[in-house]
Amino acid sequence: MSHVFFCLSWPIGYQQVTPGGATGALTRSKTHSMIAGGQLIEAVFHPDPIAERVRWAIAEGEVLQAIGRGRGANRTASNPLEVLVLGALSVGLPSEAVPWETLNPNWCDLALSETGIALRSPTDAATAAPELWQDKDSARSYQRKSAEQVAIPLLDISIGKSPLVRFIYKKAGPKQHKAEGFADLEIVPDPKSWLEARLGPLAHFEEWCIQRLRGM
Repeated sequence: MSHVFFCLSWPIGYQQVTPGGATGALTRSKTHSMIAGGQLIEAVFHPDPIAERVRWAIAEGEVLQAIGRGRGANRTASNPLEVLVLGALSVGLPSEAVPWETLNPNWCDLALSETGIALRSPTDAATAAPELWQDKDSARSYQRKSAEQVAIPLLDISIGKSPLVRFIYKKAGPKQHKAEGFADLEIVPDPKSWLEARLGPLAHFEEWCIQRLRGM
């Protein structure tokens, strides 16, 4: 026989075990939570009580500590704290279950992450980024299916200077209209040149720092 002493930053248990033996493995089961509507969620737990305390401290305990960093107790109705927990955890706080499918990136976030440029015009988007959109119809369809159509995406950047800019452009030629786009300057430092290389000459181009638009 050997003895195992479980501890993190504090002692949590002492247990006699058989070398090479196992006290159990992680198990999935339905558990009660404080999700609106009283629904059950499938969560992981360990059948051994001491091992489960270690697992809980590493998983739910760490998440609760991270949530506390937002200082929710100091918030008011004018500056509420919204927390997104990406995982099947029952953290003991009032919450709402959100299906993973609803977290798919909208058209703008997807284009910015893949190419650094997001164009609102489906025709121009398909022309400029054929690796993303097969044609203008597929670009238009994705825009319509986006879970949230926002005018200015990815604005919740609270540390440092945002690399995002909003721009208005107009292609050269007859019957052309001004169109809107967004750029991540860390990926595409020169949005105008990027557009002209893919859409042709521009008759008009101007951009604004998104932080200035927000008054930051």
